[in-house]
Amino acid sequence: MDNEQTKELRRIRITLICLLIGILITSGGTEVIYQDHHDNEDQYFDNLVSLGDGQFGVLSGNSSYDGGNTMTIYKYDLETNELKKINEVYLDELELE
Repeated sequence: MDNEQTKELRRIRITLICLLIGILITSGGTEVIYQDHHDNEDQYFDNLVSLGDGQFGVLSGNSSYDGGNTMTIYKYDLETNELKKINEVYLDELELE
């Protein structure tokens, strides 16, 4: 029985070596070229704004697009160490006094 197992293990080893050689030969000729076509891609931004009393806002949007800029307002509670999202406001909808 021991002789049969060693023969089978030898066949498996030979098969694995043949597969490895075949993979190395067939995959060696490929060349991957990466081209970056995102020169005109819109630039997105995120800015942090302190609002006081543990509140802060995150300004986000697209710098090349006038609409769609938002401010997400969060509140941080120091005692419980929790961060809560309070509101999300579109900057175009705000009225300044």
